[in-house]
Amino acid sequence: MIIITGALGFIGFNLLRELNSQGIDKIIIVENIKNTKSLDVKLERLKKAKFYDLVDREDVKWEDLLSKDVKCVFHLGACTDTTERNFNYLFKNNYLFSKSLIEIAESKGIRVIYASSASVYGNKNQPVDENSPLDPLNYYAYSKFLIDNYVIKSKKKNVVGLRFFNVYGPFEENKGKMSSVIFKFYHQLKKEGKVYLFEGSQNFKRDFIFVEDIVKICLFFMQNSFDGIYNCGTGKSISFVEIANIMIERMGFGKIEFIPFPEELKNQYQEFTQAENSKLKEILKIEFTPIKKGIEKYLEYLSSKY
Repeated sequence: MIIITGALGFIGFNLLRELNSQGIDKIIIVENIKNTKSLDVKLERLKKAKFYDLVDREDVKWEDLLSKDVKCVFHLGACTDTTERNFNYLFKNNYLFSKSLIEIAESKGIRVIYASSASVYGNKNQPVDENSPLDPLNYYAYSKFLIDNYVIKSKKKNVVGLRFFNVYGPFEENKGKMSSVIFKFYHQLKKEGKVYLFEGSQNFKRDFIFVEDIVKICLFFMQNSFDGIYNCGTGKSISFVEIANIMIERMGFGKIEFIPFPEELKNQYQEFTQAENSKLKEILKIEFTPIKKGIEKYLEYLSSKY
């Protein structure tokens, strides 16, 4: 049995679909159903999934759910809003919930693979490895820093923290304002024929990784016994302007319009991300999807849906 928290979200649903395609359906979904703004999206995805059971996140009792039949937990469900201002909410849902899961799973010898984030590094102007100083800029990043710190300091075995960089691809439509710039640019171009970028975006560069590559990484750690923290990025960064130009070229129309940088994001915004991923590539031989190919595949999906 496999448990996936957040299995009806962006990365979780991509993982669920891949497991199903491999004939794996002994899966327990732990998902926010009672208090969600995207219930219709989640229920639609549920119809397309093969699974054993569905448990609401609020009702989960890990002592009961983590039975001897469970081999692995993918913990992908969390508040992903980097602008969330309620730290107590993040502390409870992103840190304490994760900590409880890890402690109980450890006591039962069950493997946990959880989603961390490159946001823990803060603003760095060069590639970061797993030992780079951490400097979370917002409450969301701090909640991820806390669980990473707990896992590292307590020297947890059979636990893997995956520091996702900027993930994009199919099924991120329910992320709302936290969706990738590629998703946002597509809708801006379709609606208004232009892409809106913050002033300074020529210098804002991110390490974009296609969601299919993230799924491959997740499955690798399910099948292999490595533990610890791993950067999950391609090792290459690209500016928002370059992303916009690739999309304008692929879609055949559009232009860029610059808008003022929001005051509320100052000192909380990562201007640059790039993974130093040699630790991951030492154990996993993976060819990351080139950004142009990833955007092309994603545009095919978006065009079929909207």
